[in-house]
Amino acid sequence: MARRVSLFFFCAVACHSKSTPATDLAPNDAAVADLADFSVPLDLTPLHLAFKPFGSGLIVGARPGGLATGDLNGDGAPDLVVTNMDENNLTVLLGDGQGGFATPTKQTVPGDGPGSLVLADLNQDGKLDVAVANYKSAELVVMFGRGDGGFDVVGKVAVGANPLGIDVGDFDGDGRKDIAVGSFGGGGIAVNYGNADGSPGHSDRLTAPTGVQSVIVADLNQDGKLDIAALSYLTDVISLYWGSGDGSFQNGKTLSTTHLPCAMTAADLNRDGIFDLIVGSTDASVVEIHLGKTGGEFDDTKAYGAGLLTRVPVVADFNGDGKLDVAATGGSGTCVTVFRGHGDGTLSSGLTIGVGDNPAALVTADFDRDGLADLAVSNYDNGSLTVLLNRSQ
Repeated sequence: MARRVSLFFFCAVACHSKSTPATDLAPNDAAVADLADFSVPLDLTPLHLAFKPFGSGLIVGARPGGLATGDLNGDGAPDLVVTNMDENNLTVLLGDGQGGFATPTKQTVPGDGPGSLVLADLNQDGKLDVAVANYKSAELVVMFGRGDGGFDVVGKVAVGANPLGIDVGDFDGDGRKDIAVGSFGGGGIAVNYGNADGSPGHSDRLTAPTGVQSVIVADLNQDGKLDIAALSYLTDVISLYWGSGDGSFQNGKTLSTTHLPCAMTAADLNRDGIFDLIVGSTDASVVEIHLGKTGGEFDDTKAYGAGLLTRVPVVADFNGDGKLDVAATGGSGTCVTVFRGHGDGTLSSGLTIGVGDNPAALVTADFDRDGLADLAVSNYDNGSLTVLLNRSQ
């Protein structure tokens, strides 16, 4: 399974901490806890939601931005990979399945400014590989996994200026993963079609607005073929591209967002079998929901605020009630906010947790294998990684 993430360090906003847990779950109410509190309870009837930070933060490298999770060494425990932009390398943290991680190891990434990354089995050998977008040198780098947490560089290709969004999917039906990379600085979306051996092949370009910050691959119009959604931070739109199944795309709808949208993910929040789009917005202080409908249509936007600026959203059932919830980083402050999902596409503010300085990327996995979805966040300004173990009851 591919684990996606993008780099969102442009969206610099502040979190203002409070110490009193919220009791009214209406939107715009939240609770904030300091990292030192370790356990952060909140009564979310019928279940109790709490997270416990793992230690005081794992030091990973200079300017860690991109973050991804998957089982790199085949032991069944989720591992972490984070890119360090100012060091031109990536850090691998192998999980022990109990919420802890082995001593971090680093590997050089060729090029300049590694940022967004995605894990996927690109060469079909049963081991996770990594594709990295180099923000400064405008390149896509592919590295094959060895199955022990290490990677070997395979090749790199040019993409548009300042690439940020990245995701994978088989666009042309040949059984191999292709890679879509969106560019913040112009150049649209580069769609790279993988060679038979998994190395990067030729690329086509899709026209997109300037400022692409996030790219999502999913079947958004229910025709059995993968589509692409691209979020533009500078133009406040989501551009949709309908896949034809043969590697080509047709321009689809354009959805309006709130001002300065920062990141996006896709999930079925209202359990109708159709992907919805979830967007974090720095300027409007909200997580906004675009509920999907048949044929690639979307309902009008619903926005939910936590009283804090939001940035990078991820989706999982954090409180174990069978309904998907949303967590989002909170800008250049030090927090992650969890929104409770009701299973109908609506959210309520729930809990905000202290992390490191300027949280840049967020992923979710069951790091201690207790059946609950945990969180990990890269802290861009202090070179660390915070793991939040789910202690909900």
